[in-house]
Formats: sequence, C-alpha cells, structure tokens
Amino acid sequence: MQRLRIFCACFSLAALAHAAEPLPLAIFNFPPMYLLDAADPGNGTGNGDMLLKALAPHLPDWQIKPVPMALRRVFSEIKAGKPLCFATAVEAPERFTYSYATLSFVTPSVQVITLRSKAAGLVGPDGKVDLARLAANAAHPGSYTADRAFGLAVDSIIHAPGNVGLKLNASADPVAQLRMLSAGRVDYVLEYPTMLGYLVQRGQLPDTMVALPIKQQSSWITVWALCPRTPWGKRAITDIDAGLQQVARSGAYQSILQRWLPASASGQHPVEIEQFIQRRAHGSMVTP
Repeated sequence: MQRLRIFCACFSLAALAHAAEPLPLAIFNFPPMYLLDAADPGNGTGNGDMLLKALAPHLPDWQIKPVPMALRRVFSEIKAGKPLCFATAVEAPERFTYSYATLSFVTPSVQVITLRSKAAGLVGPDGKVDLARLAANAAHPGSYTADRAFGLAVDSIIHAPGNVGLKLNASADPVAQLRMLSAGRVDYVLEYPTMLGYLVQRGQLPDTMVALPIKQQSSWITVWALCPRTPWGKRAITDIDAGLQQVARSGAYQSILQRWLPASASGQHPVEIEQFIQRRAHGSMVTP
C-alpha cells in the first residue's frame, strides 16, 4: 500500500510538471475579426477567434486563455512586460520595440468608408482615394478611432503636418464611428471593408456606405502576433510561431482568412491569401 501511495504521488507530480501553462491571449470586440460570446469569450466566430481555436492543438505546452480587454490596455500590458500575447496586431514600428512578433494573418487593408452619394467626389480616375490630398482638405472632415495602427502608409498620412481634415475620434468605437458616418456627421472614416460588410449584412448599419481603396496603401495588409520582450514572451512567441506554421500546413488558414471576406475581395485577390499561407508555412518568422 505504501509503495502504491508513493507511485501515485510521483505520478501526480509528473503530471503537474507536464501540465499545460496558461497562455493569455487578448481579444476584444471588433467585428468580424473578434465576435465575442459574452457567456464564453473563447467561443467567438470571428477570424481571430477561429485562428486561436486552430492554433490551440499545436501548442501542447500551453493552454490558450482568451482574455477580453480594451485595445489600449492590450498594448500597455505587453509594453509593461506582463504575460500576455495578442494574435492580430497591425504592424507599427513602435510596437516591435517592446514585443517579439511573428506573422499571423493577412487581411484587406483599411479603406476610406463614405456615403455612396459622396463617393464620386473622393476618388480619382483610378477609382482610389488619394488620402494625403483628402486629409489636407479641411472641407472634407474625416475621422479614425483611437489606439490603432492602420498600416505604415496610412499612419504616416495621419501624423503628417499637412493633415488638417482627418482627425482622431477619441470617444467612439469603430462601430459607433460608422453610425456617425451614416448620420452624416463626417464625410468619411478609416475602417476595414470587412467590418462594414459584416455590419450591413446583419442589418446593424444601413446599406448606404461604400469602401474605397486608398492610393497610398497596398490592397492587403499583414498582421502580427505579439508577446512581451521578456524571457516568457520569447518562449511564448517561439511556440506560437511554430504553431502557426502547423496551422498553415494543415490547410486550416484558408477558411480562417476567407471567412467574412467581402465577395469582391475574395474573388479579386485569392493570390494574396495563397502567398501568405505559403510564406507562413515555411520557417520561423519571429522578429529579432
């Protein structure tokens, strides 16, 4: 009996030693990337939610713990070195100074969203918006929401001295900002066409707005997983990177990336998704 007790105790200690470590991954309400289930935050159906579910089986040493929090807090926690990662961050040079990162996603770029009745006055002959020129025109007020990056080209326009018309809306979330646009309170906003399409399709916004591509930015943008620049963060991002390689090789990425994609984007740029999957499937992509 004594030997049995010793064996059981040793077995229990061994099991504890190999127990999966919690991996907190931030999520926030941002349709359709994250579609939070209030009763079960880890059971959302957005692209980001699906990515975490696909990643989980490939992280045997970790147990993913989705943690709902405001976007501002996500980056402040990672910057402070807290044990927290985020799977879908748009590239911004400052973010890479306090985090380890690896490529995780590709999505249609942010676009200029405006009322259909005003679209013709905002686009050039190529059907695209010259955002630098538009932002320099105070007669066309536009807005963007706080705590976000929109891609290097768009971010540079936002922060340029010549920007007098495109202003920060610090009090609205992205959905509220689109409602402000539909009510005519601004001429345009910066937002993802996937969000507009999702909300219109579900009757949460009127079908009176259109997404216009931005001349200065490529049509698709890469997105990164971030973990703090600490020993814990290095270990976590290394394993996440390896797990994402397995997700890419498994074929799961295709449905994740195409879910909620506007039909026009899906049909027009399938090569962007294929190129990303091929790139993601081969070798580590962790930043130094």
